[in-house]
Amino acid sequence: KQRVSVAKALLSPWDLLILDEPVSQLDHDWAQRVLELLFEEMKKRNGSILCVLHHEDLAEKFSTHRLIIGNQGWTIQ
Repeated sequence: KQRVSVAKALLSPWDLLILDEPVSQLDHDWAQRVLELLFEEMKKRNGSILCVLHHEDLAEKFSTHRLIIGNQGWTIQ
């Protein structure tokens, strides 16, 4: 199900992808590979991705802006 969603995102004509946990059921290495593929494709299109992730290290690696929400509130980085 998740793979189909990622494939649809890659095939979509849109310049903005909104993704909710696109790699949540993948191990860390596969999650990184999938995100690399998504972000490379969107970079070619000069597009953007709004993505919810629980992998903090991957969010830091792939994002230019982050909204971090936790038990103590939220912050923008």
